[in-house]
This record gives sequence, C-alpha cells and structure tokens, in this order.
Amino acid sequence: MIISMMKKHSNLTIFALGIFIVFIVNLSISYKKYQELVYEEIYETKVEILNIYKKEDFYVLKLKNNDFTFFTNLENIDDITQKDNINIVFLTLKIDFFNYLKGFYTKIIYYEKLPSTLTISKTLINYSDSQHYNEMNKELFRALFFAVPISQELRDICANYGISHLMALSGFHLGILSFIIYWILYFPYNYFHTRYFPYRNIKYDLLLVVMVLLFLYVLLTDIVPSLFASLCIIELVNYYHNNCFISKISIFFVIMVFDIWSILYLFIYTVFQRYEKQSSTSSVF
Repeated sequence: MIISMMKKHSNLTIFALGIFIVFIVNLSISYKKYQELVYEEIYETKVEILNIYKKEDFYVLKLKNNDFTFFTNLENIDDITQKDNINIVFLTLKIDFFNYLKGFYTKIIYYEKLPSTLTISKTLINYSDSQHYNEMNKELFRALFFAVPISQELRDICANYGISHLMALSGFHLGILSFIIYWILYFPYNYFHTRYFPYRNIKYDLLLVVMVLLFLYVLLTDIVPSLFASLCIIELVNYYHNNCFISKISIFFVIMVFDIWSILYLFIYTVFQRYEKQSSTSSVF
C-alpha cells in the first residue's frame, strides 16, 4: 500500500526525499562546524556586528561570521558601530549544539576593530543613509530595504503604532517589489517582443526575470529566513502552475541552497526571534 501511494505521488515523494537529504547533509555540516568551534576552549574569528542593544551599564552585541550567529556583552563599545567588522576571541565553554544553531551567548576575551570593507550591500546602505539627515529615518529605510536590525527606541515606536510587522521583510515586501519590477520591465520588453519574437510568452519571460532579481535581492539581505521562505513558496507555485523545465531547475536550485534555518523555519526561526527579543529587553547577561 505504501509503495503504491509513493508511485501515485512520485513527484511529491521525490521532493520530500530531496528536502530530507538536504536537511541531513546540512545538519551534518553544521555539526562538523560546531565540533571545530568547541574543539578548543578559546576560539578566534572575524565577525560582523549585526546589532547593538544598549543596557543600563553595558551593551549587548549580536555578532555573525560565515558559520554562526551569537551574542556577547561589552561595558564600552568605544568606536565600534553597527555593521562594523571586528576580530574577536571568545570562550567556547558551555556551548551545546542546539544553542549553536539558534544563536548562543558567550564571553569575549579580546576584540579588535578591523578596517571596513565596502560590499555591494554596505555601498547601498551608505547611499540610503546619505539621503536622510535624521538618524531614525536612516534606521527605518535600512530595515525596510536591507533588513538591518533596528534600535530598541524605533522598535518601541513601531510597537506603539502597531506597525512592527511591516518592519520585518517577508512575502508582502517581495510581492510589492515583484509588482514594481514587472511593470517597469513590461513596456520596454513589450516593444521588442511584438517586433522580434511575438511567439514568446511575454508574461512568462518577465516572470523569470523577476524571479532572478528577487533571488538576488534575497542574497543582498543576507538571506533573511522570512524572505527566503516566501521566495521558496513563489517558486513552488510557479513549478506547480507551469511544470516546465526552467521551473524544475529553479526549484532544484532553491532546494540546493536550503540551509537548516529554512528547513526548520516554522520552529527554529520562531525560537530565535523570541530569544532575540528577550536579549534586547532583559538584562540577564
């Protein structure tokens, strides 16, 4: 009976099996990186400062390198700011695998600010900042377009006005962005389409371009889980509606770049958000 059901739903079975295999592979890779982290009691790495939470007499820093995200605290932050790169040495004691996945807290021994390197994301953020004089406006546009975490002051303002959900990039933002891109490209492309290749499906061609641009935008935001999950849903809808070769390639590519955060989105992302909120509102550190 099970075999007959698998044959009947072969595409779904292959898709589920592919997701499970990618999940196991990513989990194994994450565990290997975790073992490398805790192999010695002291670990040194280069990190980016994602956010700084001000407490009464110290600061909580949210840091990220290529493999993991974690928290620490400093009494003084001197000249370091959000999005700066620093070289850091910290203790790896009492870090278990689950905390490694969702973001752990540790004490640092030493840190040093590194020269700033301009990336595409930082260049665009700097350009956005240059268009505004008010610091609150700068934070607002960083959050809306580049998923940069906001300060506690702006977070409280958004909560009071009931617009906190609009600050978190999600499928709503992808929908607006795709609508704008589609109609910007439609009229120029329609000119060439009617004259040189009218046999092409103009809507489908534009959809492919929009999907590529959306994927690049998700990469630009450092693959925010909510954005990535929304992009995957769009890809799945495109696959089931069109069932074409390009759609199959795109959905396979999306599966291949799945990481453990995206596969366990409904569970780990919720836990992580709750943990981050507690870190920014309490002084348990």
